[in-house]
Amino acid sequence: YCFEKSTMKSTVLLSVASLLSVVALPAHAETVPLPMGDYYAQGSMFSRSSRWISAEGDRVCLSIVNGPPTPYQGYLTITVSSLFMRGSRLHRDGDGMVLSIGSDGKSFIQNEQPKWEHYIPRRGYKHLPSEMKLMSACLESSDPYSQTTQGPFIKGIAFPKSR
Repeated sequence: YCFEKSTMKSTVLLSVASLLSVVALPAHAETVPLPMGDYYAQGSMFSRSSRWISAEGDRVCLSIVNGPPTPYQGYLTITVSSLFMRGSRLHRDGDGMVLSIGSDGKSFIQNEQPKWEHYIPRRGYKHLPSEMKLMSACLESSDPYSQTTQGPFIKGIAFPKSR
């Protein structure tokens, strides 16, 4: 009787673990349907913003840099998240946001925002030090990862005051 009871518990635990692993799997570099690298969107609204997908071993992370629209001033916001797969869809840890992959396989849309297209940056381009630090921590972590920090201040004109 005790043997059957412990076997039943093991089976139940194994079944629950199997279901959970199918629901949300860590994204592996070879399963992510997007090229690793930098992504940019067109338009002055997004000229100070970027996305960066990086992988190390089996770990895949996404950096999101949001800046003020040109020509306004403001701080950059940097968020780095690990990515996970649910079925054939790519999601961000932290908020579960879905990255909708473009039909070209080299672009994505998140939250119905603009299309972020894969881009080879100009020679000598470097990511922000705080962005590099967060990306390194994300790639080294084995747990779900999502961190946000304030980046540098971008000079420009003040936003118009509303009446």
